[in-house]
Amino acid sequence: MKLESFNFYLPPELIAQSPAEKRDNSRLLVYHTNTQKIEDTVFSVLPNVIGRGNLIVFNNTKVIPARMYVNKPTGGKIELLYINHHKDELYNVLIKPSSRIKTGMALTLPGDTGTVTIIERNTELNSFIIRYTPKKDVTMFKVFETYGEMPVPPYIKTKLIDQERYQTVYAESPGAIAAPTAGLHFTRELLGTLKSGDNILANITLHVGIGTFRPVTSEMIESHKMLDEYYSINTNTAEILNTAITQEMNNIIAVGTTVMRTLETYKETGKNEGWTNKYIYPGYKFGITKKIITNFHLPKSTLFILICSITGIDEAQRIYAHAVKQKYRFYSFGDAMIIL
Repeated sequence: MKLESFNFYLPPELIAQSPAEKRDNSRLLVYHTNTQKIEDTVFSVLPNVIGRGNLIVFNNTKVIPARMYVNKPTGGKIELLYINHHKDELYNVLIKPSSRIKTGMALTLPGDTGTVTIIERNTELNSFIIRYTPKKDVTMFKVFETYGEMPVPPYIKTKLIDQERYQTVYAESPGAIAAPTAGLHFTRELLGTLKSGDNILANITLHVGIGTFRPVTSEMIESHKMLDEYYSINTNTAEILNTAITQEMNNIIAVGTTVMRTLETYKETGKNEGWTNKYIYPGYKFGITKKIITNFHLPKSTLFILICSITGIDEAQRIYAHAVKQKYRFYSFGDAMIIL
């Protein structure tokens, strides 16, 4: 399949620059797979839209302030952007500028908290593996939390005043460099309403990395490779999922593409924890669910390609044309859609 089939026109003014005043005041497009009907409503009525007795799965990853400025041996400052935790005290990072960064170089962290040493360079991603050596009894995540900045996407030009708006209300597991944006629409009150409606709410963790947003550059989409992202599923959620799979439940709703990719990885491997590079494109046979709550995505992205695998390419293009015509807001701080 050619990448151009997944292109569509997106007016730049529809790219949301700030979140809705209240999380669940965002708009919600409802797509009914059986009838191909499209409805326009608001996110706060989600409990009425989905009814009772659903299993709703969330990604409880927490965005860390992943952009930090460190000092080279010469004293000059450079930008370090966390990608993921490699193992032990080894981390994958992007460095800018990186032209004079060499293996073995030690970089000084702010606040006299320690140093990081360049261990290896990944030329394909232009990233680096670094080793953290603390000077004080503090973790690398704590250094980011204290001295880092929230890495909002580059297409958001407006300064984010409230950093918590780029965090879901149920975030609890630090490690992501971007928010699982489908979850940004939920309030604690809305979660309570869903629970009271006999819905089961379960969590998985997938630490969103650059792989989720890596652009597709190959002419044929099948040639694209996703990058590894770490996921985990706790025992309670695994038991719930196993029961749902055994009973072939058809009322499982994934909150976001990261949840859907994690569920499909779990169904395929049976592993509660590990790394996934699951890439879902048209022709994929879903093992757990095709129901999803998600934001509106970039043309020719793996995220839009995933939506096309659920609805079909032509139908996804029709849905998105409707969203553009109705002036839905796109991307991280934009509106949402649900596919039922």
